[in-house]
Amino acid sequence: MSLCDSRSKLLMSALVSGVLLVAGAAEARCANAQLYTLAAGDCQTHHAKGDGFAVRAMRGTLYAVDGEHTLRLERGRILLASSRAIARLEAGSARLQVQPDSAVLVETGPGGVTRVYCLDSSDPLRPGVTVTCDARFDTVSQVMLTVGQELVTALRDVTEEDALAADGIERRPVAAGGKAHLPPNVRLYEYSLAQMADYDDLLKCRNVQATESGSEPKFMRDLFARVQVQAVRQKGFSVKYARRPAAFIPGSVPAGGAGGLAAKKEGNTIVCAGRDRLIEAYPGSIFEVVSACQVDLSRGILLARSEQPATIVAGRFRVRISRSMAVLIHAERQWLKVTALTDGPKEAVRIDSERDSWHIAPGQELLVTDEPPTLSQVFDTCKVGHREIESRRTARGWVTTSEVSLTDLLTNQPLISGVRHKGTKELEKKMVGDLFKTAAEQSVLAARASESFRQGIPDDETGDSTRMAAHCNHCLN
Repeated sequence: MSLCDSRSKLLMSALVSGVLLVAGAAEARCANAQLYTLAAGDCQTHHAKGDGFAVRAMRGTLYAVDGEHTLRLERGRILLASSRAIARLEAGSARLQVQPDSAVLVETGPGGVTRVYCLDSSDPLRPGVTVTCDARFDTVSQVMLTVGQELVTALRDVTEEDALAADGIERRPVAAGGKAHLPPNVRLYEYSLAQMADYDDLLKCRNVQATESGSEPKFMRDLFARVQVQAVRQKGFSVKYARRPAAFIPGSVPAGGAGGLAAKKEGNTIVCAGRDRLIEAYPGSIFEVVSACQVDLSRGILLARSEQPATIVAGRFRVRISRSMAVLIHAERQWLKVTALTDGPKEAVRIDSERDSWHIAPGQELLVTDEPPTLSQVFDTCKVGHREIESRRTARGWVTTSEVSLTDLLTNQPLISGVRHKGTKELEKKMVGDLFKTAAEQSVLAARASESFRQGIPDDETGDSTRMAAHCNHCLN
């Protein structure tokens, strides 16, 4: 079964000639679901074939590439530069057409407010981007932005709080000509290009995190210099440097109870133990043992291994394990995360909801959320590395898959680490041994992979990284 359709093919793993072959998320394409990328690193880049456009994404940004010239921004901040063709982008309540040889910064948050900054154009006197806002009112609003102009829009009326920018960049309202008669859900400003060039690290990225699309094209690498030239031509702003705040956090997303998973003194709780089944809970988890083969998990983390079929019920989800498979299950009020830890038959781990069903392979993680996923959910333990983080929207929410570093889990995940160092039961030792074996097999493949595992940062565990920020920690050399 695929990650999107219960009738699709299974994700499989097989041990061939001593090498574990894991069918990752990239092989589980869904014909009817948009594939999104969750940027796990600063300045993650993507560019279309044929020099159509190039993108830099801030860490935590969730975006999708829909064809050669179209993007969708669900949440976060991106820098988009076009080359020889018009590039299209949908973000919140705005639809953008970026003209050839032009560039924009676009930012949208959970509150539905979208900001569009025109940075560059083939001709400074001609619009670089046309923004069409959703028809909340009687007519559709369409605004053409020239270099140095900013548009703020939302599905509702834009309030003074929405219009207030926390980036320290000087701006002034545009109140001339027809553009003065904008609907209440649109605001238009002129901002300082020099201060933006000083402030925004997406413009200045040198240590760019490349994706499978390869290195950046020249028109993106040269963008910062072009914006500096445009800044020299701009009049009316005397200060060249932005008043950098301590932190730019224009909109937060609750972490959903992820919190930091620090090791706790009281140790793990044995939920169920027998000859063929072992389930342990992280301190603070809320659960009920319904029967010898079922545990209801209201909130928290369980580590489970079972030779005979066993079921973990978490809200509207049922996680079924068997065949000596070991899994890590993290359940919160609005999301569920399941990680397959050891090698086993293709149907040994199954996650069922009301409409969908999924299987996951060893080393793969499945995250199901009501809202768009955040890095605080992916990196609930920030020192556990992930790669190939991809998301799809479903009828009930979002499904996010990634491959997780089993070596990091053994070392840094508190529940697993506790079993590894203090476990005395025979099944505990057996589970740890199987996990070491699968981690070693994964390491063989990881050495050949094009994308390395990337760990999170401490802010992920506190929920701070679920907010978009204009500054990153590792953008500059």
